[in-house]
Amino acid sequence: MQSKKASVGEYFGNLISGRSGGLAPPSLEEWLWTFIGCILGIGIITFLACFIGNPLLAAPLSMSACFIYADPTGSIAQPRRAFLGNLIAAIMGLAFYRLLGATWYAESLSLGLVIAAMMLTDSMHPPAVATVSLPFFTEQGLLFPLLISIGVIILLIVAFFVNHLARRQYPRFWW
Repeated sequence: MQSKKASVGEYFGNLISGRSGGLAPPSLEEWLWTFIGCILGIGIITFLACFIGNPLLAAPLSMSACFIYADPTGSIAQPRRAFLGNLIAAIMGLAFYRLLGATWYAESLSLGLVIAAMMLTDSMHPPAVATVSLPFFTEQGLLFPLLISIGVIILLIVAFFVNHLARRQYPRFWW
């Protein structure tokens, strides 16, 4: 019996958790396409973020890129969850920072509410919890949600093209 080839994300998830799950390591081609997607997606975002003088915008999006490029068939990597999860987190993080300041309770409350909102809207995207924290550590203006959304859209466009060139199905569902 031949074992199923794992995506890079599935393989590392099983490796970290100590479960083999019968998954064979990803092929060299799978690793290469994941690498190309990450380099292009995060490269574009980091370049643009540095260009506008806000390089830390790339930090939470790099976690999203990990899911989108390393495990393109995973539910967390799908466009609805990546986009809505990050948008909800950006709006709520900025709102709580503006209303309550850079306090431990404002960040904790916003994080808890973001997770609840993502659950309610079926847009759970764990990397978005880093997005909610960014306004508490850096000075973000009112355009923060828009900038995060543009970053996610860039990741998704790159993922669409790279995965189609690699003959990998992405996305499994758009919305």
